[in-house]
Amino acid sequence: MKINKGMRGTWTLRVIALMACTNLMLPLQLNAQLMENNGLDKKFLGHTLGDSAGVYITLKDVNVRKAPFTKSAKVGIVRKGVRLVAVGRAKGTKWIGIKKNGKEFGFIYGTALTAVLDGKLNSSISGVLESDGKPTCNYTINFDAKHKVSGDPQITSDYSVTLSCIIKGKKVKFSATMFITELPYKERRKNIFQVNLDLPGVVGDDGEIVSVISLYNLDKRILVFEAVTNSRVGNKISGLRKSVKSIPEILKAAVEFSYRIWGPNVWKRVEYGNGF
Repeated sequence: MKINKGMRGTWTLRVIALMACTNLMLPLQLNAQLMENNGLDKKFLGHTLGDSAGVYITLKDVNVRKAPFTKSAKVGIVRKGVRLVAVGRAKGTKWIGIKKNGKEFGFIYGTALTAVLDGKLNSSISGVLESDGKPTCNYTINFDAKHKVSGDPQITSDYSVTLSCIIKGKKVKFSATMFITELPYKERRKNIFQVNLDLPGVVGDDGEIVSVISLYNLDKRILVFEAVTNSRVGNKISGLRKSVKSIPEILKAAVEFSYRIWGPNVWKRVEYGNGF
């Protein structure tokens, strides 16, 4: 499922590939990092754990085991759609160690879970964009809110972006919007999340806003450029990818990708009346 934010702020589905995942429970206030459990190996219920995402959601009703083995004793059951705090992944397995009420609980097999990204920012993000033959820009990203996608369990973290660019010696200010999907955007078991940067003031002849779509692979910690909605206003660039390890890094990389993709027609429309 790829999603795009329309001109009036409504969410439209580009591709429908829904996997039911309802009753989001245990709302958690998480920070803007990827909530990874990384660093040195740790012990959990007597077993060594490696890295994992920090929060998961159950895709179905699932048993919790005392140890990372199918034949291990069952210590509980977690219903579909529940958010869980993870401690790490049992070394050499797909079993995820989870906590309950802050205490060690047990292990759930990884295929019954999907990772969750919390995109909330506690402060703004700023940066500079510059490249030969392009305007130099300063930008600031601010977190706006989270929104649930109608008819789908997906939730997006939404952002506003302000840009100030020097175009032909003149300072031009304009705005953009961004979002990151909180759940994997298509197949829940593949930890790939959609990241969009949209220019509401730059509209193609078909009435569609210019949107640069990137995909974040949580397992590989890589952001990859995927597509631009209007190829006539974008530069033809392939192979854009960057290693990123936090939500701020994902957002900054997505802005950098968009800047590289925007072609002369984008800058022309920004210069002549698309600012604010």
